[in-house]
Amino acid sequence: MGWRYGISPADIADALSNAKLTGGRVEPKVVHGVRFIDDSYNANPDSMIAGLRTLATLEGKGRRVAVLGRMGELGAIAEAEHKRVGEFAASLDLTALCTVGGNEAEWISSAAKGLHTRHFPDHAACAAHLREVLREGDLVLLKGSRSAGMEKVLTHFQAS
Repeated sequence: MGWRYGISPADIADALSNAKLTGGRVEPKVVHGVRFIDDSYNANPDSMIAGLRTLATLEGKGRRVAVLGRMGELGAIAEAEHKRVGEFAASLDLTALCTVGGNEAEWISSAAKGLHTRHFPDHAACAAHLREVLREGDLVLLKGSRSAGMEKVLTHFQAS
């Protein structure tokens, strides 16, 4: 847009280099040697699928684990869309899928046929499981709607 309105490429580049993004938006973090993609700021079906695709295609030799929470504000299509995300996850070369929270998140894992899945009632339980099974070099996607608070999984994981 800046270019269209006559702003020089140098000024555009300078402004973009100083931009501050909200945390939890495809933010890479390494904790105890495990690589996390913290995309916990928000989610909808298309962004969940994009996040899963990113997880599956990033370079690395470790295992790939998706840790997903509910997607809010879907109304009458909530169950179908959560299940669609689970089905998509199962179509990828992932090691495991963990879901956190209530029924909506559980719909994701129940639809991921053929993929090792586990559902947790809360963030702390999920983080405890991840501490037991993850090892250095593994790659983990954290994603869910703002109301799912998926960054709490990372907070609990870091506390160990």
